[in-house]
Amino acid sequence: MRWTGFALLVMAFVMGFFHRMAPAVVAPDLQSDLGVDATRLGLLAASYYYLYTLMQPVSGWAADSLGPRLAVGLLGMVGGVGSIVFGLADSFAMASLGRLLVGFGTAFLFVGLMKYNSLWFAPSVYGRVAGLTLLIGNLGAVLAAGPLAWVLGFADWRSIFVGLGMAGIVLSVVIIASVRVPADYTHTRPEVRKVLAITGVRWGMLAMFCTIGNVFAFSGLWSLPLLQDRFDLPRAAASSHVTVLMLGLASGALSAGYLSDRLGRRRLVALLGAAAIVSAYAGLLVLPWTPGWSAMTLFVLLGVGGGWVSVIYANAKELAGGASAGFAMSVVNTGLFLGAALVQSGFGWVLDWVDPVAAGSDYSMLAWQSGLGLCLGVSVIGAVACWRLTDSGARLVAPSATPSFVTRTEQT
Repeated sequence: MRWTGFALLVMAFVMGFFHRMAPAVVAPDLQSDLGVDATRLGLLAASYYYLYTLMQPVSGWAADSLGPRLAVGLLGMVGGVGSIVFGLADSFAMASLGRLLVGFGTAFLFVGLMKYNSLWFAPSVYGRVAGLTLLIGNLGAVLAAGPLAWVLGFADWRSIFVGLGMAGIVLSVVIIASVRVPADYTHTRPEVRKVLAITGVRWGMLAMFCTIGNVFAFSGLWSLPLLQDRFDLPRAAASSHVTVLMLGLASGALSAGYLSDRLGRRRLVALLGAAAIVSAYAGLLVLPWTPGWSAMTLFVLLGVGGGWVSVIYANAKELAGGASAGFAMSVVNTGLFLGAALVQSGFGWVLDWVDPVAAGSDYSMLAWQSGLGLCLGVSVIGAVACWRLTDSGARLVAPSATPSFVTRTEQT
């Protein structure tokens, strides 16, 4: 029963990751079919993140009080409808509505799944389970890169999103019918004020905004246009670079969970991840890289860094305790997706501001460097936030015997 529920929820999570990253590959098609410039393309892609972000506190509350089955299953149907609307869109407004619905429907996936994991898996292995969850979920991001580019050679982007929406609705029905929690667990409302008062959770939210959110903003939209615009790469070749970034993110999440469980601490791993992200963006900005091994090395470093920072989820869970774990993870997840939305939109605005003549394509190198400079500056703030995290782990926070709030002395 435990693994059946995990498998169903992680399948939905894979779909959610696909929706998150797919705009990078279909960006030229969206610009051509809908007639949008970089600013509006950024807004369209980021509309998913805006509603997803707004719903994160609600998703945490729902995961704790209603449980993963209803929180994920019911809203997953909305995401499926949104994917269909997006695939049928004939205007910027309709496409934005579809992305908003997808963002709303998938907003409950990750926190619901992580809450499910906290109920079924022991605290001593939670970091590894969380890493495995992110590893599998990132397969959706991998599918949204090279494989999606390959499929677009045979099918148009509209039919892909319509089909994905129909599959999402069916999967949501199966989740409602099949997912269960341990028989001795009773859902309770999270202690919202206590969670928000935890300094480590607030620093974790800022860290996620400036690190993984920053990585998602670049990889989920602007990485592919950068490679195509400045180096004239065909879509398949450019997508391979995004694929290795996503593989780096997936492997980084798994290794971070294992390492932080072995160390019994979370903060050091998150800090190393933030340093890797800063180094990768600095390299993309100042090094004479070209498509191929030099670019892929920097992309992998960016992905691995994001994977290491993901231990902040386990950190938030341990600081808040069992009954409020879902809400605490939703708070830090809010930072991630708010960062993805704002940086993704901001990157597009910077491109149009620096090079207004380009009007949607063929931006100058200065414009792309300015966008990368934005990402670098944000990542530096993220490294500072990781430094200020309240550390946690088996050596610092005793696991709660009952699903209740865990009190501890905060350290910075």
